[in-house]
Amino acid sequence: MDQEQIKQEISQVKTLVVGLPKWRLYLYASVIVLILIYMAWSIWGKRPIKIENGFVATKPAISAAKQPGPTVQLRVIPKAAVIAKFPQAKINLDDVVVDTAKIPPLKNGGTAVVTISEATGEASTQIQASPAPWLAFERNNTLGAGIEIGTQGQKVPIYYRRDLLRIKDVHILAELGAKIALSPTEKTEAHAAALVEYRW
Repeated sequence: MDQEQIKQEISQVKTLVVGLPKWRLYLYASVIVLILIYMAWSIWGKRPIKIENGFVATKPAISAAKQPGPTVQLRVIPKAAVIAKFPQAKINLDDVVVDTAKIPPLKNGGTAVVTISEATGEASTQIQASPAPWLAFERNNTLGAGIEIGTQGQKVPIYYRRDLLRIKDVHILAELGAKIALSPTEKTEAHAAALVEYRW
């Protein structure tokens, strides 16, 4: 492509931009700014602590000063059994293990260990996320719709996705969808697809 062709291309783009209504220019500019802000947040924004790398102490859900409570006789879990099962858990010499729990709502499930310090009476909870499974059948569903603006006009995409199988963080899914044309001169499209996604 020589310089003359490049100049013609630039001229065509300028003509296209100048010919657009102001509201559409503002809309496109706003969308571009939002995309840039989102990308900056995705790259440099604060991320949650990765709890797949070992047990992490959680923060209290209620920020209130603790006060002495009733003296109760606790039923505790033998500390040696917990340390043998979860050696990464941070259990001090003066801690007693009150409870452990599975946490299914985490992405791959997880475990919680609750301890109380005999010296201070303070309770603490640690959680650890389970690693992604090597192979698992899935049944998550996604139904969505939106608005699409392209060189062929405006369309309304609708889709249904079904997760079928995962291998670690690679997901295999099926999709049914359509793109409904808003202009009578354009055609509505329909499709079925098999997709592979890497999620993190």
